[in-house]
Amino acid sequence: MSEESELSTRERLIAAAGELFGKKGFHATSIREICAMAGANVASVNYHFQDKDKLAEEVLVHVLQWGSDAHPIDRVINPGRPPEEQLFAFVRRFLLTRIDPARPTWHEMVMFREMIEPGPNMNSVVERAIRRNAEVLFGIVRGLLGEAAPRVFVERCQHCVIGQCIHFVHHRRVVERIHPGLIDCSPEGIEAMARHITDFSLAAIRNIPLPKPENDMLEGGA
Repeated sequence: MSEESELSTRERLIAAAGELFGKKGFHATSIREICAMAGANVASVNYHFQDKDKLAEEVLVHVLQWGSDAHPIDRVINPGRPPEEQLFAFVRRFLLTRIDPARPTWHEMVMFREMIEPGPNMNSVVERAIRRNAEVLFGIVRGLLGEAAPRVFVERCQHCVIGQCIHFVHHRRVVERIHPGLIDCSPEGIEAMARHITDFSLAAIRNIPLPKPENDMLEGGA
């Protein structure tokens, strides 16, 4: 870690734990390894985080919130604007905060590991770092579909939107091998990608039929 001397002990522990969790996984990484990489004593983990479980939680929160200071959700999304504009702002923000040359490479590694080998504090991480964004996107999609849409239908559409974003972010190395040059991480490229995801999502949301009420379905099949 080239900037180690400029970081606090707490920050060094998070960075070291993130690198090791990404390479080896949570269970295969010891506190001693983390502290050795961070240049800290073993007691510092208990002092700053209580235990390894809480340290793992802080690593994930750090990764998920990285970039939020520059693009805070409540400043980027203007609820007074049409939901179509809000959706573009949301998608653009998601891509900007995750596709950034300044983002440490271990962030992607630790998130990949978390997907295949979940740590002990996913519920807490969701509440601290994901829930608010999910609620904002749900509100935008609800605004597009209208109040008549069942909640579960809105939720499915919401996850279809975010699924596209996650694919272009976390699977981009695979995408680049299939279609070289498709993903452009420049500001202009991110803008174009955000516009495409938004337009694609809006076309689907505007044209997908709402599910029939259960009673109507029963009557139609009788």
